Amino acid sequence: MDGYVSKDEMWAAVPFGKKYMIIHNGEQLQVFNTLDAAKNFILKQTKPKKTRTKKTTKPKTSSKASLF
Repeated sequence: MDGYVSKDEMWAAVPFGKKYMIIHNGEQLQVFNTLDAAKNFILKQTKPKKTRTKKTTKPKTSSKASLF
């Protein structure tokens, strides 16, 4: 059985019987049946998260014209 270690060496999928356990920062997180499923989980967790950009809003204008 092979294992997997991420490029930053912070994540690993190690054999655990016939399954694979995910270890991150020395903590056991989850167990997967296949190495591919474990790798996908690690890649999903290490992928940079998208940040939302704030939409610029136009200043509110009054629909009624001022009489003064």
